[in-house]
Amino acid sequence: MALPVVTVDLPALRRIVRPGIEGLHYLEGDATALAAALAELLDSPARAHALGRSARARAVEQYSWRGHCVALDAILRQLVT
Repeated sequence: MALPVVTVDLPALRRIVRPGIEGLHYLEGDATALAAALAELLDSPARAHALGRSARARAVEQYSWRGHCVALDAILRQLVT
């Protein structure tokens, strides 16, 4: 969807949504921090757009079926050579 992500700051989510690259993180249970992250994106449409583009590119590259198939193909080719 090419939208920026705002998510809870957890190690597993940091690997998927890198802070300041694909989206913004906030501490779990901190409604003020969540509101601040959302306000930041609303106040800076250009930054929100850039984060969204980056999130889309990363999702397509690393988390799409096509990306998984390319990675699997590379692994299988290494096994048979």
